[in-house]
Order: sequence, then C-alpha cells, then structure tokens
Amino acid sequence: KDGTNGFCLPVYDSKKVAEKISWIIDRKNASRVEQMKKENILLGKDQSWKEVAGKMDGFYRDCIESVNFMYKYSFCFSFWRDTILLIREPKDYLYSFSHSRHNTVKIDLFDPNLRAKAQIILSEIFKKFPELKVNFIGSVALGISGRNDLDFYIECEPKKFNHYKNSLSVIFGEPIKQRATFIEWNCSINDCHLDVLMAEASNRILKDAMVKFKIFQNNPILLCEYELLKKMSNGVSVREYSRRRIAFFNILSQSNS
Repeated sequence: KDGTNGFCLPVYDSKKVAEKISWIIDRKNASRVEQMKKENILLGKDQSWKEVAGKMDGFYRDCIESVNFMYKYSFCFSFWRDTILLIREPKDYLYSFSHSRHNTVKIDLFDPNLRAKAQIILSEIFKKFPELKVNFIGSVALGISGRNDLDFYIECEPKKFNHYKNSLSVIFGEPIKQRATFIEWNCSINDCHLDVLMAEASNRILKDAMVKFKIFQNNPILLCEYELLKKMSNGVSVREYSRRRIAFFNILSQSNS
C-alpha cells in the first residue's frame, strides 16, 4: 500500500524512483522507514508459505468437490444442456446425432511439428494455385491441445470447383462429399489427418469457422477456456464432444450478442 509498507511509482519513471530512494536514505525519515518495515513483517506473516499453501489446498479441495458433484448429477446437467441446445441450436444439436456415441475422442497436447507439416501442404497448394485463398484454422493453427488434425478451408466460387478439383484431389485424394455449394476431403498425409473444405466465402460453415477462429486469435482468455474444454473432453464420445462444443459456442454467441 502506497505510503504504508512501501511506495507505488509510475512505470519507467527513474526520477520518481530516485526521489523515493533519497527519501528512505534521509535520516529525518528513519522512524517512518522503521514503521514501513514493521508493516511488511506483519504482511509477510499473513502471506507465509504455510498460509498460501493452506489457501491453495482449500481451493483445490473445493474444485474436486465441484467436479464430484457434477459427475454425480451429470445426467441432470446433460439433460438441461441438451434441452437448451435443442431450443437455441436445433439444427446443430440434431446433427450431433450423426456422430458416434461409441467412438471416443482423443485429445493430444499441441505438437508444433504439425504446423511445419501444414506449411508444407500450403506451399504445395500455392505452388499450383497461387490465386487460391486457403485458410489454415483449428487447434493446431491456434497452438492449443486438440485432436491434432489439420483443418484447411479453401475459399472458391462454386462455378470454379471443377477447375481446381482434379489437381487438389492429387494432393488430398478423392472427395468424400461433393455438393453444389461445397467439396469436402478427409485424408491422411505424412501421418497427419486432414479435413479440407472448399466453398465460397459466404458458406455458413466456412463463415462461422472463420469468425470463431478470429475470436480465439484475438482473445487469449477465451482460447484458454476452449483448450480446457478440449482437455476435459478427452475420452468422451464423439457425440458428446460435439455437443460440448456446440454449447460452448452457443454461450459465446449469446455473450457477444
């Protein structure tokens, strides 16, 4: 506290620092300096290792009790969450039934080597088509834990799909889906799983993904929360993981609206 157990000074203000040092050295202020020492000793007793460790122990015990409570009543939480999602995000929620409830999700720590592999793939695309706008997004691009797959979103007008499709298929293999508004590839290259979507910039899926990606890029706190959600989802079903992500992004959209 300024003037009680020390001084609060402006950052990088050497003149102010010099003034306070001179004040402390000056014998006229010896009694005040001695009082400040006593105040710091009292403060130190309240912030001892034993006190701090006790507070941290209490904090973690509270966290464990909260998690145990959530596990105990997980069915109630899931039912409440799913009901809200059915009302707020009916299309995405109903689509989550297409995901397996038997296959589980494996969340891995961020591997920086995957970014290097993504750059090689991007270079290969740009070598053939320098005019294409290719967005590298997802957990690897953000540098957080995830499923360690590489996500590429290619912006392209549907009338030009056929111009690029054959050459891109040499890199990614045959598309798993092709519709009038998008082409989707799902493949593995150099032990990396790739999800590739080619669509026009106004496509809902591409547009939503880019908006979310930019939000995480500009908000490190939200990014940490998103990574925590991923880590806590390790081992859950693919369907449950999908619903957790839908719920997270629904809360995000509600808070931004």
